[in-house]
Amino acid sequence: QLTLLSQAFHHLNQLDQALQDDVRQLIGWTVKEDEVMQRGEHVSDDWLILGQTLEDGERTRTQRTWLFGETTKRPAQILQFALPGASFEKSYPLSIRQRADLVFWPGASPQRALMENRHGTVQPIIGSLPGSETIDEFFASVANIKAKQPWQERFLCILRSVIPVYTNNTWSIRDQNGHALPLARGNHWQLLAYSGGWPIDFAGQWDGEVVAPLCVVAEGTYHKL
Repeated sequence: QLTLLSQAFHHLNQLDQALQDDVRQLIGWTVKEDEVMQRGEHVSDDWLILGQTLEDGERTRTQRTWLFGETTKRPAQILQFALPGASFEKSYPLSIRQRADLVFWPGASPQRALMENRHGTVQPIIGSLPGSETIDEFFASVANIKAKQPWQERFLCILRSVIPVYTNNTWSIRDQNGHALPLARGNHWQLLAYSGGWPIDFAGQWDGEVVAPLCVVAEGTYHKL
């Protein structure tokens, strides 16, 4: 991937404008929010705020908040940074559905976004999640993104009617076809308890090797993981 990025930069003018934006950002060019507002794609939808991941670095903490558009079927992540011990600038409550305007960073298949405006009342996430019916269907969506932007590393994984499985000290989630995805290292007994051995709707962050759980909807009720 580093070789591909290096070659892409050396042939930058031969790339589409959107992919040029990706390459510049990957090598360290910063796109500030005012430029995002001018050049980015504006998308209005009813957004489900599904979950968050937190990464602690030596100098900064990184929070990713994952959203999914009910109508557009589009994933989005809001990225925030903070110093160790400091709070993040904005708060995004989980388990809710709200009408909002998002603006995506310029790119060939952008996922990072900022929230421009919120509208109407906040509704809880109930019923079910609008996701892929099978793991193969999810992988097809990943392949589509990678074909447009080959350096994408993280993906929102939403699977319907999956069952958590624990065998040989290994955790996974299994779809209706019997295919399975490995879960990130850790104990996932809470996930198994919410399932009770029955199918649930699941959302997580896929990094190409394992999926880190974000939330489940079991018997119509949202549960953070």
